[in-house]
Amino acid sequence: MKKKTGVLFVSLVVTSAAWSAAQPQFAVKQSQKDSHGVTLQTASGMMRVEFCGDRVVHVAATPESQIPTPKVPVATAPCKADNVHIDIARQEIRLSTEALAVTVDTATGRIRFLSPDGKVLLSEPRQGGKSFDVPSVFEAKTWRVQQTFLSPADEAQYGLGQHQEGIFNVRGVPITGEHKYFYSGCPIG
Repeated sequence: MKKKTGVLFVSLVVTSAAWSAAQPQFAVKQSQKDSHGVTLQTASGMMRVEFCGDRVVHVAATPESQIPTPKVPVATAPCKADNVHIDIARQEIRLSTEALAVTVDTATGRIRFLSPDGKVLLSEPRQGGKSFDVPSVFEAKTWRVQQTFLSPADEAQYGLGQHQEGIFNVRGVPITGEHKYFYSGCPIG
């Protein structure tokens, strides 16, 4: 009897490890709504979606157990919007105002932004577009973050910061955004 119990226990551990590895990083496990948005506990952290106005949405995601307070806040005042409608269903969470709707797929965490008539304005891929990786480099904790959105084939992409490659439309051009600290000296003569 002990051998069968041991085999069953090992089989359960292997099955749950395989299931958790296959589960999307931002699959929604639990949700809590308030008057301006919704806070989601995901498979690997937390995500918050809130309206800051009829047409302004603030989305924050973290692999941590709480959404951290920003050290340099992008929004200096708390997000507040009137008439935000929040519907939480099994497969989708929908937040909407008269001007904009946001949906979150509960299976993958995919976010889509929709016009009032339901036209997709911006969407992550079906499997979700966010990922966090916190590799250890020389025993220092670093962050590797990726955000992906779908883009129509005829859409041009401009800007993306200070790039001096001489390319105006950067669509289809691989660009890696990196931040490096450089020492810059100014000679005084």
